[in-house]
Amino acid sequence: MKKIIDLIFFILAVLVVVGVNTFAKVCGNMMGMEAPCHTTRTYAVVIGIVVAVISIIDLVVKINWLGILTKAIQFVGSITLILTPTVIAPVCKMETMHCSSHTKPFLILVGVIGTILAIGSILGEGIKAKGAGDE
Repeated sequence: MKKIIDLIFFILAVLVVVGVNTFAKVCGNMMGMEAPCHTTRTYAVVIGIVVAVISIIDLVVKINWLGILTKAIQFVGSITLILTPTVIAPVCKMETMHCSSHTKPFLILVGVIGTILAIGSILGEGIKAKGAGDE
């Protein structure tokens, strides 16, 4: 089950990196000026890359405490992904702009899915560790 969750995290991370550059892209240049949502894209790509690398590490390395640490990092990454278009690097204020109507909901949705997966995985690791300690 652990490997499946790590694969899902990896797929979500790749989806973020590809998504913010293709179908959920931010606004283009506005008369030679860079839109504020370009920072949102940069942060989302960095978060996606970090979560992808952490997922690969968790797939390869078989150390118990590292598994819990990587799940915690994935949880923080997912929460950060939710906060990026809203608080950390807000997208454009106009609701009709592409970044506001596509990028923001996309990043929030992927962040919520990642948060739920991370919480479930952390709780599963805790229950498994507690069960192993009872024997």
